Amino acid sequence: MQDKRLMLGRLEAAVLNVLWASGDTDSGCTVQQVLDGLPRGRERHYNTCSTVLTRLVKRKLVARSAKDRVHTFRALVTRDEMGRAYLESVRRDVFGGSLRGLVAALVDPRDSKSADVAEVRALLAEIERAEAKSVHEAKGNAGRRRDG
Repeated sequence: MQDKRLMLGRLEAAVLNVLWASGDTDSGCTVQQVLDGLPRGRERHYNTCSTVLTRLVKRKLVARSAKDRVHTFRALVTRDEMGRAYLESVRRDVFGGSLRGLVAALVDPRDSKSADVAEVRALLAEIERAEAKSVHEAKGNAGRRRDG
């Protein structure tokens, strides 16, 4: 079953996106700054935004600090951490742990553009280079331990 902490509604995700876009600053964002950063086109209310931030604080996804009676909020998880944890949960719960199944669902050849496929190939090449470097470094360290 998915970790409830990872299950985000649209507004919760939009609020986290504003916090992530604001950068990794210690100062954080006020409710008004978050509200101003939300996408246009939907009715937005200060109290609703404040409530969403409070819920994200309770779920330990966002931190709140107060200085001179001004509350500011900052994300406690990065976009990458959240994405990885969420997709790992989907991989486990929906695809029975199959990475192939997850990737196949994300990169459906019937509706993927060639640029998407090229991007996935480049990512795989990057992963292979990192693995090769890691293996090479591990072999080098093992050799040094035997010599020392």
